Amino acid sequence: ARNPWKDLEETLTIIKKYGGRPSRQAGSHVHISTDSFYDSTAKYAQLGWNTEANSHALYTMAASPKAKKHRGIRWCNPNSFSSSAETIPATEAKGVRGFVGYGWSQHAVGLNFEKAGDGTSQSKRNIEYRIWDSSLDLGTIQAQVLASALMVEKAEQEVLKNDEARKP
Repeated sequence: ARNPWKDLEETLTIIKKYGGRPSRQAGSHVHISTDSFYDSTAKYAQLGWNTEANSHALYTMAASPKAKKHRGIRWCNPNSFSSSAETIPATEAKGVRGFVGYGWSQHAVGLNFEKAGDGTSQSKRNIEYRIWDSSLDLGTIQAQVLASALMVEKAEQEVLKNDEARKP
């Protein structure tokens, strides 16, 4: 069986061998599957709110430990989900595709919903965290992927817990 982390480590070694290096003009884009969200607007909304509530910590962690400074928010501004809270009922009427219409799917924000429900097949749905500094360090990339995946997992668990609490 192939080991994706080993494959990535080999790729990073080759990139470095030929002079590749991280740049402040580039960032790591981490795509996390949302197949398990199905068509739950509540899970996508919870993910947005959790990301906003933790944006300071996320953007602090986004800085590569080997960089002199974080590339900033020029290419990936924090999303503003609180100001869009009133749009959630409207998005429920449109389904997950409704998130796309509220500016939550663009390349200028830290959490991109472009592939969440844009007509892509259920097995290809994902969100994209665009906040991370570029890195050629395997451990840094693993931490970026883990933090992104944990945000998705936490949103799903919170919605499931709230649904369970509402049952008679």
